Amino acid sequence: LSQVGPARTCWAPSAWLMLPLLAIAHQTFVPSPTVRAHAPAALRAPVRSILVPATPAAAPLLTRGLQAMHVSVAAGALLAPAVADGFAAAAWGLFDSCAFTHDRMFEASLAVSCFVAFILFFESIHLVVDPRVYRLDGAAPKRPLRGFTTQWWKTVVPALTYLGSIYVYHELSLGQLLYGPPPADVLAHGPGVPTWGRVVTEL
Repeated sequence: LSQVGPARTCWAPSAWLMLPLLAIAHQTFVPSPTVRAHAPAALRAPVRSILVPATPAAAPLLTRGLQAMHVSVAAGALLAPAVADGFAAAAWGLFDSCAFTHDRMFEASLAVSCFVAFILFFESIHLVVDPRVYRLDGAAPKRPLRGFTTQWWKTVVPALTYLGSIYVYHELSLGQLLYGPPPADVLAHGPGVPTWGRVVTEL
């Protein structure tokens, strides 16, 4: 970490980027609007039959763990930005040392994989919890996982189309035609080591 750069104060510019993360962490502690336990009776009464009971259940361990993670990461980056930048630099070095991350189709393949995985998790959540508890209309999901079963092409076609378009983009060198060649310093030294603030902002 001593090679990352000189230590900065806890209010360095990159540390200010942690404030939105703290705001997100705060929101995780606020009860869902579907939980009417603290709402006025006039707002609770019309929808009480289709929403969760007036007394919310205790938050599961996973939820509390995620809440603690948000707060600790944001607070740590605010108090010790140099240490946070060191972690980002170490993670970037590990990532950059993997040969497959330099393949021209790596970013597109990672994006498609994440899209498909997130949609799969969302559409299969009814297998883990009862989604009616968290829906405003109290209804069960209609035709869940159809994009992975009876209508699989709705998942496969967009994924292949996206990958194909990125492949053509590289094959025809459209990037250089549209934006010109990369700057000389980027070609010589690469994009540089990102700071923690940059990583959080881009993610």
